[in-house]
Formats: sequence, structure tokens, C-alpha cells
Amino acid sequence: MAVQFAHQSSSLAARPIPRIPALDALRGVAVLAVFAYHLDWFWIPGGFLGVDLFFVLSGFLITTLLLAIPVERPLRIAVAEFFTRRSRRLLPALLLLLITVSAWAAWFADPDHIAHLRAQSIGSLFSVANWVFIAEGVTYESAASDPSVLQHTWSLAIEEQFYLLWPFLIGMCVVRRVRARWVVLFTTLLAVGSAITMAMWAAAGDMNTAYLGTFSRIHEILIGCLGAFAVAHLSTRSRRRAASAIPPRWLVTGGIVASAAVMAWAMATLTPTATAYYRGGSIIFSIASLSLIVLLVLWRPPGGPLLRSRILRWVGGISYGLYLWHWPIILWLTPASTPWGGLTLDAIRIAAAFALATASFYLLEVPIRRGGWEFLPINTRAWWRALPVAVGLVLTSLLVSTGAAASQTQAATNDAVALPDHILGSQVGVNKVILVVGDSVPNELMSALADQADLRNIQLVPLAFGGCSAVGLFQVDDQGNAFSWSRRCTDVVDLQEQAIANYQPDIVVWYSNRERFGIRTDNGDVLLAGSEEHASEVVAAIAETRDRLTSGGNELVIVEPVPKAEETAGACSINHEASGCSHDLDQLQSFAWLNATLRNVAAASNRVRIVTVNDALCPGGPPCATAERDGTVIRPDGVHIADEAEDWFAGVLLDRIL
Repeated sequence: MAVQFAHQSSSLAARPIPRIPALDALRGVAVLAVFAYHLDWFWIPGGFLGVDLFFVLSGFLITTLLLAIPVERPLRIAVAEFFTRRSRRLLPALLLLLITVSAWAAWFADPDHIAHLRAQSIGSLFSVANWVFIAEGVTYESAASDPSVLQHTWSLAIEEQFYLLWPFLIGMCVVRRVRARWVVLFTTLLAVGSAITMAMWAAAGDMNTAYLGTFSRIHEILIGCLGAFAVAHLSTRSRRRAASAIPPRWLVTGGIVASAAVMAWAMATLTPTATAYYRGGSIIFSIASLSLIVLLVLWRPPGGPLLRSRILRWVGGISYGLYLWHWPIILWLTPASTPWGGLTLDAIRIAAAFALATASFYLLEVPIRRGGWEFLPINTRAWWRALPVAVGLVLTSLLVSTGAAASQTQAATNDAVALPDHILGSQVGVNKVILVVGDSVPNELMSALADQADLRNIQLVPLAFGGCSAVGLFQVDDQGNAFSWSRRCTDVVDLQEQAIANYQPDIVVWYSNRERFGIRTDNGDVLLAGSEEHASEVVAAIAETRDRLTSGGNELVIVEPVPKAEETAGACSINHEASGCSHDLDQLQSFAWLNATLRNVAAASNRVRIVTVNDALCPGGPPCATAERDGTVIRPDGVHIADEAEDWFAGVLLDRIL
């Protein structure tokens, strides 16, 4: 017998359900959980599951609306009305956010910190942000260490991609009276396939695609869709049967409590990096969420004590705007940009996000959904005429405001870290293999080092990258902001391990001063240079790097970084006392601290040797004066070796290493 939903037929058509206030409260729970997670509150490590709850709710509610399409209504008109409502609901607030982001990019943001914003903002505008982040290798976990101001829009993109096809499918099934059992079976198979896809991506080690991919996440939305089918069926059956078919109150209450308990347990235990989430955790949470939704809709519309809260229901009402604004606010209001920190800063962030979301809801979102304002009515025709213009204006503002950063994005891409595609130095009669890791100083010296290595029958493996430390920590400047290259530098750890395994070097040379810089931890904590927390974290990383770089049984030679010299080129040549220049006291102290740390870490291992080149580059000791060789300034920018002096210095360096 076919599953029957309404009208004593086997079609999908169903009566619309009344508004359930408890579902608004569930939205409030979802957005507050995500907010708490992004504030890094330790007691809710699974707060990211608020997005999963949004997915299930969205699938349930949208499918419920689609099932209420009158069977006699033309499909074209029904679907057009759906997309009109959907666009009026979502686009105004999103466009406002993107306009604000473009203004921030144009007037406030450092171009170094918005290098990828152009592609990300366009992806957000056209609902493909999740695929942009996947293509760029931006993980959900990097929201803590290297955040994008639009990173949270990945979930909106998945929903919109899903709803490009789903209304046509369900509308067609309703209008053409397709048997319900086939639609339910098809939806179930899609959900199972999506869950398997998530598990397979995770098993293959690609957690990023597993988490952000459309095909690996739509099972949560589809589970909500299945719930809508079930409610339509059960509602119809209850109208045909006696009231005795209603389950006992204690059974409903028990189901609600059990579902809520499973959800709470998941939010207290699961993390987006744990394999348990990808191997069934998301399914369990989604099913528990759906069970709670179905029980509330059918037999307990007011909800329990928590879901009856008017405040929580109000939060649910503005949840979309709150979700849009909370993440940029967290990134814009930081300990580096404000005089606050800790719970005080969190309270200010919360207040600012709520203020923006409330203003957006009452002044923009609600009026547009209801047809505009008294002074500016917006009917359906006016809406579809105005929308392309608004999107075009937003797109133009995004392109203009991110123009300066686009070239930096390409430069960063061209300078991406990777294993070398060929070995330098001697190719025959090799005496030793030397692997060089570090920052831009050895990187720019590599050609001269290769020539000198060839003369000594040495093979050279280049693995030094501009701006990157040897320890591979995520670097920030003195204000706590990331550099445009910060993310790629975290890849050097894996590359070092691969290079040691592939090339089996006799000596590894470590030449870098970037360990002096502030860092951002995996938890998103900014540790500025000079603080005790920074020193503790970096010392541990240096010791770990020492062990990694000697893991092949080789010798490790650490070249002590030389403090900056007086510049004869660049801005510092005009003002030596400027921050970061050669005579800056903090800069001198940071070099002294780093060299002392390197010596202490080296002393703890008989495989590590310290080499100094201070006598060649800073003969008078710090603060280093301008040193010359044969009339040529050795370090014109205070750091890097002049072209004319590279061969000389490369020979000196290799001799001391050997």
C-alpha cells in the first residue's frame, strides 16, 4: 500500500502546518551554540553542530512549505513564488554584509590580510563559498588560526546549492501526484550516499572536503526533508484516526528529553577534527535533532521550559542576521584592535553582533519580506528588477575594494611552499647531501649556495621560503594580524619530514630569524612577541623542530640569525629609529632572545651544532653598522645579502657548515 499523506491519495501533497514557536527557539539554540564555539568557549567544543541543526531545520521547514503547494497550482508559478520568498528572506542581509566587508577592505584592512577576499566574497555572493574555500585549502579549523571574514558563509552556500534543484523536484512530484513512497526512497538513498561520501573523504584524510563539501553535507538537510514527509504522513493519519492514536504525554516528553540529551552530549564531546563526527556522529546528531523537531511539531508545539523562553524565540527570529554578523565582529574586535580582552571583549562582541542583527532584522529584512516600506513599496516585479542592480553594485564594490589584494594573492600563489622539483649543486661524485630550511635569507642565497656546493661536490636540497620560519608556526605582526603568507608557512613541517625521508641528507642547515615573530595558535590565541606565553610556545616548537630535523640520524647545523644592519635602502634608511628597523630596541632584544634559545636547544642534543656568521655580517656587534666588502654594502636592506656579495658569503657559510 502506498504511503498516504493527504487527500486519501498516494501523492505528496499535504496541508501547511501552523507556525511552531518552539522551532524558533531551536534556531536560537543553534546560532548561540555556533557563536559560543567561535568565541572559543571551552565548555561547548561541539558548538559547530549548531550548523548541523540549522541544516536539519532548514530541510524540514522548506520541504514542509513545498509539500503545501496546491496540486492544481502550475509548477512554474509555485516554484517562482518559492524563490521570490527565499531571495527576499536571505539576500538583503547578505548584500548588506558584503557591502560592509567591501568598505572594511577598502578603508581599514591591510591588503596583506585580505589577499584571498576577492574570490571568497564573490563565492559568498553567488553561493559557492564552500567550494572556494576547498579550492584555496581553507579549512574550518583555520577559522581559529587564519580566519577569513567570510568563512562562515560556507554553510549558506551549501543550503542555496541544494535549494536550486530541490523545489523543482518536490514541486514536480506534488503537482504530478508522484507516489510518495518513491520520493521517500529516493531521498533516503541520497542521504545515505551523502553520509558515505563524508565518511570516505574523511577516511582518505581530506577532512576539509568532508566538512565543507556540498555532497558530503546534504545528508543533514535531507534528513530534515524526510522529517517533513513523516510529519505530513502522521498528521494525515491522525486526522483519520481517533484521538486515542495520540501517544501518551510521558512518551512524548521522554522522546523530547532523550533527543535533547543526545544533542547536548554531541555538543559537549564532538569536534570537527574528530573522525567520530564523520563516521556517524553527524548522522546521530541530525536524527536526534529531527526527532526533537517532529515531536515538537506533532505533539508539543509550545516546547519545554527552555523552548518556551520568549528571549530564545526572539533570538531564533533574528538568528540569520546574528549568524551573518557574529563572525566578522569576532574578527574585527580583537585584543589587538581594542583595549579589552577575555570575557569583557566577548561581552562587547556579543552586544555588537546582536545590535547589528537586530537593526538588520527590523529595518531591512522584515520590511523587504513584507513588501517594502511606506515610502518605498517593493512588489514582486520591482523586487526582481532591483535585485540584479543591487547584486551588480555589490559585486563592483567587492572587485574595487579587493583590487590591491588580488595581485598579492597571485604572488603568494606563485611563491607557494613545495618540495623542490630538482636538486642543486653537484650531480656527480657527491660527497654530502645538505638540506637547507629557513626563511628568505637562505632562499635568496640559494643560487650562490648551489654554485659553491658544486665546487665542493655537495648536493643541495632547497627548502627555504620567504617569510617562513623553520618551525612552521602561523605568524602574526605586532598588531596580531596575519601576513598574506602566514597560512602557507604552516605547511613547511610536512615538507621537512618528506624531504628528510626522500633525500636522506647528511646535514640539515637551519637558517631563519622568523621565529622571533608573534604567532597565532591552533586555538586562535594571539601570542605577541615578547610575552611569556609566546616564549613558551616558540621554545617548545624549536625543540620539536630540532627533533624533527635530526630524525634521519643526520647532523643539524643551526646558523645564528644576525641582527639587522643599518639600511642603506628602503624606508629604514631614512628613519633608523622606526619600529622594526635596525636600532629598534625590541628588534635587538628579539634577536638576542632567539639566539640564546637556539643555543640552549642545541646544547641538549649531540647531533646539533651552532654556526655563527656575525663576524662577516656584523663585525662590530649589535647594533650592526653598515658593513662593506670591496666597496659594496653587504646587506643594503639590513637583512638580505647584496647580489655582488652572494658568492663570497655563500662560500663563507658553506665552509663553516662543513
